[in-house]
Amino acid sequence: AAGCGTGGAGGMRAARHASPGEAAFIDRSALDVGPADFDWTIRTLDGEVVPFASFRGRVIFMNVWASWCPPCVAELAGIERLRDALADTDVAFVLLSPEDPEPVERFLRAYGYRSLPVYLEHAPLPDAFGLEALPTTYIVDRSGSIVLGHRGAAEWDRPEVGALLRTLAR
Repeated sequence: AAGCGTGGAGGMRAARHASPGEAAFIDRSALDVGPADFDWTIRTLDGEVVPFASFRGRVIFMNVWASWCPPCVAELAGIERLRDALADTDVAFVLLSPEDPEPVERFLRAYGYRSLPVYLEHAPLPDAFGLEALPTTYIVDRSGSIVLGHRGAAEWDRPEVGALLRTLAR
């Protein structure tokens, strides 16, 4: 799985919550799991500052991406389908870009992604997430543990991913 930026080695990580059937696609050798850091802020495209702690207690699907990163762009449609398929759950989707608002808004308009929950960095992503390349995706469970991480693009609308998120959201 290729990625943009440094350290583009692909791979997923998973912890105790994934059953064998749900996590059969996960490479357990990649990335270390651990607690998420909720003590930082993101911002909406309109500039509203949002404490990441406002997502505490929910299952979080967080994808760190950029409009200039081809692998990032390639996985957005699958993320949108996954989010739509999980609309009846309490899974919070956070698509986080390190860019300024203008190029992100221009990209979203050009490609018709009007309903994706896109946020911008307000403060740097905490070290707890171990970001080394774009795209990188994290799943955080209700207790605040990072239970899955993946560097590089993936097909996020696969049934296994939806099943894992539904199980965590119960």
